Amino acid sequence: PDGRTVGLLSGSGFTALPYVSPRHALDPERDFDVLARVAPGRPTLAVAASLRAQTLEEVLRQREVVVLGGDGPLSWSALVGPVLGEMLGVDVRLLGGYTGSQSRVAAAQRGEIDGLVAEEDTVVRASGLIPVLRLTQSQGSSTLPERVPALTGPGCFIETHPELLRDPVAAREQAGAIEAVAEVGRIAAAPAGLPESIRVCLESAVFEAAASPGAAARARRMGRLMAPLPASEARRVIRAGREGAARLRPVLEEFRRGTGG
Repeated sequence: PDGRTVGLLSGSGFTALPYVSPRHALDPERDFDVLARVAPGRPTLAVAASLRAQTLEEVLRQREVVVLGGDGPLSWSALVGPVLGEMLGVDVRLLGGYTGSQSRVAAAQRGEIDGLVAEEDTVVRASGLIPVLRLTQSQGSSTLPERVPALTGPGCFIETHPELLRDPVAAREQAGAIEAVAEVGRIAAAPAGLPESIRVCLESAVFEAAASPGAAARARRMGRLMAPLPASEARRVIRAGREGAARLRPVLEEFRRGTGG
């Protein structure tokens, strides 16, 4: 911890890690020096164009079993897929072994899987994918077509399609938990134990870099969103995300047991 190493951590990964892979659980506020939140997550459910479905309702009419592609136990498909399955009363199965989002996109294009949950920019850039559900409100920054509903927020999927939900009250709770986990996004961090003067300097420098107009412009060209938060706010969001993951614990642990841990 000498101030020469800075990393980007997946917030959705380490908030859910205690329930997905307990042996590898991390406490981001103990095991790292949090420097800033760089950007929130914007997970999106998309299905293969071969399904010939434009909406989630059409998918559910076609499928009693939905196969999603994942590239590890902490991929969005693995974290969110089982929760969506419980909400909607559909059997969601995960086909793993893919390496990165592009290999999962290719699998959907080949018809190996029904769809995937990935960051919005991945879905928008990919051909052969139809987005059917935004899993966060995206705070008006979404680049998805207007027809794609959000899971939470005003006029959301839960409000407009309660008949498709197993338990609308429980669905609202789970949707809020997903939103909290996604809000953690990407965290800039350094090894724990930085000297105070170095930590304060890095917190300021990393936040200013992430908040710069140049960084925002480059992110927009890639279809990404920069929404940096200073270290104090990042730690608050992390705590909320960990509470959200704890609310999803029963589903995540059941999924882990079903996949052999």
